[in-house]
Amino acid sequence: MKIVPNFFRLYCTLVLISLLPVQSAIAGERLAVLKIEDTVLPERLLNQISDGIRSGVLSAVKSGDSAIEIMTRESMLANLDDNGIDPTCVEDASCEVETARLIGADFVITATVLNVDSTYLLSGNLHESSRGSLLATAQLEFDSKLRLITGAPSLGETLMA
Repeated sequence: MKIVPNFFRLYCTLVLISLLPVQSAIAGERLAVLKIEDTVLPERLLNQISDGIRSGVLSAVKSGDSAIEIMTRESMLANLDDNGIDPTCVEDASCEVETARLIGADFVITATVLNVDSTYLLSGNLHESSRGSLLATAQLEFDSKLRLITGAPSLGETLMA
């Protein structure tokens, strides 16, 4: 009696696994925005900036005819957890292409914030993960933290242009 339920469970698992490539093809390509690099600003502010960059990417994608899925911070962490990968091992943006591959992203945006002479510089890079190609770079200047937060979507839009 237990052989049939186990066989049925195995059959269902194999069917679901065979459908995974179809689901990812339907969903389109995936883009991730990694944690912003900075040593001075608090993490909450950096998270707000990365959410702003995602917002700009989303605006750019919606205005075009692209089918790119923008990964949330939570979906990236869940993907790492599902694959048994410690998130602290991939937060460093210096290996952004490998990080994108680990979280299942086709494209990845990394950004850094520098404070120079009371000006905040927000720099970003867009990479394609399968070949490791740098597709775009951009740098924006802001005169306050508030303008940095409200201007972050511009970086996402600029990188996607």
